[in-house]
Amino acid sequence: MQWLEDTSDRDAEDWLPLATIQAFGIEAALWPHLYVTPEMCATYGYVANKQDDGRRSGKRLFQRLVMSEVLDFCTDFDLLQFQFDQMVFNQIAGKKNVASGIGNTLRNMLSTSTFGPKFWQCKTDCVVDMIRIYGVAALWFATISPYEWTFPWSECVKRARDNAGKGVTGLAGLEVVHVVHVLEQVVRRWLFGGAFTSVGGVLPELLFRNVPCFVYRFEYQEGKRGRRGQLGRGSVHVHILFVCLDGPSVGLHHVVRADIPKRDPELGYYAQWV
Repeated sequence: MQWLEDTSDRDAEDWLPLATIQAFGIEAALWPHLYVTPEMCATYGYVANKQDDGRRSGKRLFQRLVMSEVLDFCTDFDLLQFQFDQMVFNQIAGKKNVASGIGNTLRNMLSTSTFGPKFWQCKTDCVVDMIRIYGVAALWFATISPYEWTFPWSECVKRARDNAGKGVTGLAGLEVVHVVHVLEQVVRRWLFGGAFTSVGGVLPELLFRNVPCFVYRFEYQEGKRGRRGQLGRGSVHVHILFVCLDGPSVGLHHVVRADIPKRDPELGYYAQWV
């Protein structure tokens, strides 16, 4: 409710009931050029109680639409936001009904949902245990935030961007899926060697070795919280916390490079001294 009070520019009576997001075929009413029949809508599965072909999972259905040959599904940012809101609402509504039927609390039912507080409390407890076991001295923290204009895009994403007439960051769905996939492969394989196999008896060169455990989390840039109209552009990045027992021998000075911008004295001052 506090969020509604802070972000609403309209009177309360102008808001539609939250259950409207689950109305049968509402996608066909909002995006008639994409959802030509109600059966294509995720709400069709919720209302008709269809469990075949994975239709009941709105997230899975929308993922198939984003990866389809119809590019409009991955270029509409409002549709992407609608699908996310609908997924969250359906999870909360469904688990609320189950909780009332078995005498449980909604907070406990949401313990497996990534937007629930108990889910992240469990992850926090795991990180605290990791720190207690290995100590603070062995901890490393890193953030990978890609620059989309120089990011290594796959050919299918480039082709889809050209066919849709969009520039970089113009594909709401395909670009996020591709960036997350690349970042996860970089973290799990190149940085720490997870799931790597030797080729001809020779292991690939890894940036970090002797890493017994690591955790990482994807986030989307939000901008400055609490300031209306100053939202981030939603770029995906990953935060990594890991234990490296061979920290001094990593030799990051041979891998990572940073130059002082001499052409801009003011920026160079901040980069060097601030």
